[in-house]
Amino acid sequence: MRLKHGDIAVSLGTSDTVFLWLSEPKIMMEGHVFCNPVDKNSYMALLCFKNGSMTRERIRDNSADGSWEIFNELLDNTPRGNFGNM
Repeated sequence: MRLKHGDIAVSLGTSDTVFLWLSEPKIMMEGHVFCNPVDKNSYMALLCFKNGSMTRERIRDNSADGSWEIFNELLDNTPRGNFGNM
C-alpha cells in the first residue's frame, strides 16, 4: 500500500478494514495499534468491521433491486457528502 504520514487506506471486502498512519500510539478499544512496518518511529492503526459486505449487500438489495449497477447510479446521483450527513 505504501502508506505515508497522513494517509488512510480503506479495504471494502468481506470484512471492511481501515488502516491509518500514527505518529504515536493511541489506545483504541475498537481497534488495534501495530508497529509501522516501514517507519520504526511510527505506528499503524487497524480497525476491522466483520461482515461489512453483508451490510452493503443488504442495502443494495433493499434500495437497488439487488443490482450493483443501479446502486452505483444511485450513489453517483447523490451529492458528495450525502446532503451534509457525512
